[in-house]
Amino acid sequence: MEDYSDVVNGYLKDWKDTKLKDITRTMVQEKHKELSVNSKAQANMCMRVFRAIYNFSIEHYLDDDEQSIIPPLNPVKTLTAKKSWNKIRRRSSYINEDKLPDWINAVLNFDDRGQQLETNKDFLITLILTGFRREECESLAWSAVDLKYGYITSIDPKNNEPHTLPMGDFLWELMKKRRKQITVDWVFPSAKSESGHITNISKVRAKINESCGIQFTFHDLRRTYGSIAESLDYGKYTIKKLLNHKNEDQNDVTAGYVQISDKKLRAAMNEIEEIVLGDQRQNVL
Repeated sequence: MEDYSDVVNGYLKDWKDTKLKDITRTMVQEKHKELSVNSKAQANMCMRVFRAIYNFSIEHYLDDDEQSIIPPLNPVKTLTAKKSWNKIRRRSSYINEDKLPDWINAVLNFDDRGQQLETNKDFLITLILTGFRREECESLAWSAVDLKYGYITSIDPKNNEPHTLPMGDFLWELMKKRRKQITVDWVFPSAKSESGHITNISKVRAKINESCGIQFTFHDLRRTYGSIAESLDYGKYTIKKLLNHKNEDQNDVTAGYVQISDKKLRAAMNEIEEIVLGDQRQNVL
């Protein structure tokens, strides 16, 4: 919900005193057009957030007869009906291998004031060593980390299904180190967050961008992990497992019979760690 608050306060602040039921399709169209002047992607994102808030309200704000007090037709549907959503070219950026030493050096040397447990640094390193999405990694709980056998499990936000990976040796040791330091439920806790864990550390990312001159987004770290995985000498089914990609080829009957061993996955995770960390490996733990 903190991300939602950022959108409302940053892009929809002139709607804050307006009741949801009074927001019309015309208002949605005009706001989307207005926001698109500065950023088409931000305009789309903003309307998706508003759509989610509206849908949530339909189900949760009911009268005594359990009927929604909000009109059931979401005004954001007008953007679909009129084909007004901005067409956004899918990002394909990632950190090239030759830039990884500078990036990891910038992360390790970042002056993270007030972060005694190096939470932000360890979060970024975990992202690039697992390929998890930002939200998956932010909400990672200790109950999802098997320190005895070396497994880490995230929940895919797209389908709410668990995705379990064997940890590479370095990540395993990093998790052990953090567990000794942390007594709360979250792997990456934050006293400033209502959720109890860190959420969208964009300011940290921006400072690291500036310090090393390498522009990256959180999802770029996932793509970097994926790019490295693709470059390894493993089969396509191993790569799909590492990235938690579903097999969309309905004609690929082999996929249902292929079982990837944890030994092979852990070997791949260790190779990814070697490429990402390089000579800095010993400076992290």
